[in-house]
Amino acid sequence: MMKNTMKVMLLLFSVLLTQPLQGHTRPASPEQATVPEWAQPDKMEKKLHAVPASRTVRFRCPAIGNPTPTLKWLKNGKEFKKDQRIGGFRVRESLWAIIMDSVVPSDSGNYTCVVENKYGSINHTYQLEVVERSPHRPILQAGLPANRTAVVGSDVQFECKVYSDPPAHIQWLKHIEINGRKVGEDGLPYVRVLKTAGGKTMDKEMEVLQLKNVSLEDAGVYTCLAGNSIGHSHHSAWLTVYEVALLEPTTSTLNERDNLDLKCRTKELQEVSWTKDVADGEHNRQRNAFVFEDDESASEEAKQSSSQTLFSSSQGLSPKAPEWAHPDKMEKKLHAVPASRTVRFRCLAIGNPTPTLKWLKNGKEFKKDQRIGGFKVRESLWAIIMDSVVPSDSGNYTCVVENKYGSINHTYQLEVVERSPYRPILQAGLPANRTAVVGSDVEFECKVYSDSPAHIQWLKHIEINGRKVGEDGLPYVRVLKTSVLKTMDKEMEVLQLKNVSLEDAGEYICLAGNSVGHSYHSAWLTVCEG
Repeated sequence: MMKNTMKVMLLLFSVLLTQPLQGHTRPASPEQATVPEWAQPDKMEKKLHAVPASRTVRFRCPAIGNPTPTLKWLKNGKEFKKDQRIGGFRVRESLWAIIMDSVVPSDSGNYTCVVENKYGSINHTYQLEVVERSPHRPILQAGLPANRTAVVGSDVQFECKVYSDPPAHIQWLKHIEINGRKVGEDGLPYVRVLKTAGGKTMDKEMEVLQLKNVSLEDAGVYTCLAGNSIGHSHHSAWLTVYEVALLEPTTSTLNERDNLDLKCRTKELQEVSWTKDVADGEHNRQRNAFVFEDDESASEEAKQSSSQTLFSSSQGLSPKAPEWAHPDKMEKKLHAVPASRTVRFRCLAIGNPTPTLKWLKNGKEFKKDQRIGGFKVRESLWAIIMDSVVPSDSGNYTCVVENKYGSINHTYQLEVVERSPYRPILQAGLPANRTAVVGSDVEFECKVYSDSPAHIQWLKHIEINGRKVGEDGLPYVRVLKTSVLKTMDKEMEVLQLKNVSLEDAGEYICLAGNSVGHSYHSAWLTVCEG
């Protein structure tokens, strides 16, 4: 009986030894070795995580295995190091987790946990998308609305593209005169509201003003005004209206082989068609024997109008492959222009039969519906004309000139430079809250984006006579640091606090302002005794 009891006790002791203790690492032995596996795979099914900026994000990869697996983290397939992120991150091995505080859009990416021991390796990837929509006054796309020129009786359309978060209230206005005055006693212009609309989306919206059957009285300045709870923005454009005028015919007498010089001036740049020996009712347009040019020697007064000159050519009608008429005027290939300008590229050519002309953008056929406001092709000028260019118009523009005897081409490079003025933008999540021990050093970061020099201050909220706010409702603050952002791109501003004490705890502000407005972000410092 005693022997049986001892056997039972030994068996029980053996069973206990082979059972892992909950929450403890068991010693490895060949018969107990296991490859890593996920402990809670059902909690890892959600791979895409979209979160607003400034949130704390935690990804977990709890696993089991013997020997206990190691854990490492990758970002976008590469080792993720703490110095690669402002504010770093924490790895909690006991939780099999990585933790990032105050995430910003640059934290978006793929985060992969790699769990391995000497018997195997497993991995899992989470996708993080940090969504940031800093509230701002409406932004209007540069170059819109664009200036328009119309003939009496025609229809006109103005476009205005609005970006706004939150939704914007949009008005179309026309500047008018009252009692012969354009401006009131308050210095503001007199306007008439033509149309009111509400931008309901948080992204971009195209607002359109249509004018039917325009008259000379419709000429003037039109304004697209957009406002939201943050502020308002406006862009204006001119409408020029003119009546169609017929030019009186002229007669010239020349000797054989003399040059014929005919000029046709218009108030606006328009397509001018020249015809030869065309009877009433015919539409036979001949260009074989002609060269068309701008009159670049016009007087200063004449330069305000468009001038077309027709020269008679004595080259005859022998077959001829295309060639450039003025290659010296095509040497400048790179054209950098500010937004809202009118751009014209010309490829003046000769050949017999008269070559055809087509335009490509970035190597593909360029169609008018590919550009807001389209473009004009002036065959008589061998030109393409784009009004009110915007940054998206940048690219390579190629003219292809050909007839049945040959083909030639030339490429212009357009770079549209646009920097719309805006108040400073501060990167979300910065400055970030900090916790420090008495006697340690603390650093706050603030990344500022500004187009125009910005004045930057670090402030700390304080109390005066037990009050945090003055009679004007504004908080009491102490200026800790002042600096100037001189570049037009982003700059990191840093506030360093040395040997902090309990009195240093509180709210700190990064305030940035420029000629357009100001922006600020706050963060808290918590100080603990060691």
